[in-house]
Amino acid sequence: MSIPALPEGWRREEIKRTNLSSKTDVIYISPEGERFKSKLDLAKYLGHQIDLSTFDYRTGRINPQLLRKSKRSHGVYDYRTLKNDPAMVNPTRQTLSFFKHPVTVLKTSSGSSVLQSQQIKEQKRKHNLAFGEVKSDNGERTFQLFWSRRLEGQHASNQCMEQLNNIELPLNIRAFNQSLARNEDIFRTIAANLYNDHRAIKGQEKKVLNRIRKEMDEEDALRNLMAFLNPHQPLSHSITISETDITQQEEVVRQFRKKLKEVLEN
Repeated sequence: MSIPALPEGWRREEIKRTNLSSKTDVIYISPEGERFKSKLDLAKYLGHQIDLSTFDYRTGRINPQLLRKSKRSHGVYDYRTLKNDPAMVNPTRQTLSFFKHPVTVLKTSSGSSVLQSQQIKEQKRKHNLAFGEVKSDNGERTFQLFWSRRLEGQHASNQCMEQLNNIELPLNIRAFNQSLARNEDIFRTIAANLYNDHRAIKGQEKKVLNRIRKEMDEEDALRNLMAFLNPHQPLSHSITISETDITQQEEVVRQFRKKLKEVLEN
């Protein structure tokens, strides 16, 4: 069926729906054979040729009431009609979304790119060795060279600037070589370990000291001392703390607290 409201060659067909209802679907066919099932599709195709604002898609005729209804509801100067005009084609995005850009994957190694934790540690170790930066895994802070000797030669004084007696260590803490470490050095090492380290203070191991004493000369031992000793422990014999030592120390603390109380009361 030809349509007077459309250009020459257009046809209109009514197709009954497959179900038992009496409703029909209206389809418009162009001269080229293209089929349009809605007014919106038809307006996109013919919007630049004719005005379909008064075209009744169902009957295929011009209905002036559609134009009057549009003017009555929106007004003459209401520009929102341009937004609802079916002849307007929505603008298409000219640039792709960020997540839709093509990505090129460059594989520099064969096999799986997912590294296990052990492989990551191994790569870090090789990287540190390559640059001469061997790092330990214990997360310790670094210190300057000979930082532990900054207090060497210092001594305590009283209010009259008189030097106090030298520090005397308990009998169970003894330096294994007086030329390497004196009592003051061992005391400072123990104090530094208490504040800067969380390791237990045990001194040097007995088996290491016995091996140095038996198998090596004193000169060789002093020359290669750090190859055998533990740098995180004071240069003393193995330290053993007994229950008697703890009791004596508690008594010393009790006496000092008593003296402090008397001074505060007076």
